[in-house]
Amino acid sequence: MTSKRIRVLEERQFAGMSKIESESLRRRALSRPIREKTIHMHIWQWVQKNRPELVIFHVPNGEPRDVATATKLKRMGVVPGCPDFLFFTATGSYAIELKAPGGHLSPKQEEFQRRWTALGPRYHYFVCRSFFDFEKYLEKIEI
Repeated sequence: MTSKRIRVLEERQFAGMSKIESESLRRRALSRPIREKTIHMHIWQWVQKNRPELVIFHVPNGEPRDVATATKLKRMGVVPGCPDFLFFTATGSYAIELKAPGGHLSPKQEEFQRRWTALGPRYHYFVCRSFFDFEKYLEKIEI
């Protein structure tokens, strides 16, 4: 997706569109391949603008690093497979892993998912493949 298309998508996404317009945008957005980092940025921008009260943060595990930095971060507690976003409410703890359409969880991510959900019914794990997945998930959990 070109930066111009991303910018147009972002501008329209936050412009208070009607339901018909947003559905049209949704269909067009889903018809084009989108990268995980683009989904990530759309979600973060939306949260900052529309839900600043959420206690949500990104866990920066996925970027390439030199060996010295990777070793230091591992010693400091970076956990392989940790999801992209964690957020907490009075009703539960939520882990959200972002994947581009067609992407799959790695074995380490699957292991983290099993450990997270084994903590109990208040621990939820969700894989988002688009901004719209994230938005639907918040509606589903009534956040």
